[in-house]
Amino acid sequence: MKNLKYILAILTSVTVVASLSGCSNKKSSESGNNSVVYYDEDNNSYLTPEEEELKAKENAVITEGKLNTPAEVDGFSVNVKKVITLGYREANGGRQDPAARIAVNLEITNNTSEIAEISDFTDFTVESDGNNYFSMDPETSAIASSMIDDYDFLASELEPGQTTSGYIVFEVNKDWKEMIIAYNPTTANDTYDAVEYKITPDMVTEP
Repeated sequence: MKNLKYILAILTSVTVVASLSGCSNKKSSESGNNSVVYYDEDNNSYLTPEEEELKAKENAVITEGKLNTPAEVDGFSVNVKKVITLGYREANGGRQDPAARIAVNLEITNNTSEIAEISDFTDFTVESDGNNYFSMDPETSAIASSMIDDYDFLASELEPGQTTSGYIVFEVNKDWKEMIIAYNPTTANDTYDAVEYKITPDMVTEP
């Protein structure tokens, strides 16, 4: 259950989708051509995996986050404390476009009754000026560790009631005007509920 959405995003296999049937209120079955469908009890109809995912996104609860203010999402508390610039990278090799390097300092508390997995790769998304970016760039992480005195990774597991603090790092387009950093605890939930932080360049600080 805890890793379904993560595995689904990586593998998108019929086998994994079928396993979701035991973890939700929607039943799945196979049609004559072995394709998986989900029974939607709300509308008394069957949905394809794509329709099921679209419906989940449409029903997602999005909370607007503010810096230094804890926000709740699906049993977790997240507090983004600061956004830091790590300078720029010029175009080189396979990376054709110059980029801005960013680090985000935050805390996450597990308010659920179960051990939770934390992933700085799958639990966070970054969108800037219409483009999507992944967090935890290895090269940017190495630069961050040399520039930020208290640089550390988020814990990979949290006991109930436990808090972890650390950084996520990523690259965005060099001349970005606005970025949206979203926390969606995908490894602990099957929803698309998230806390979104809208960040502008004036909100970014030096290390």
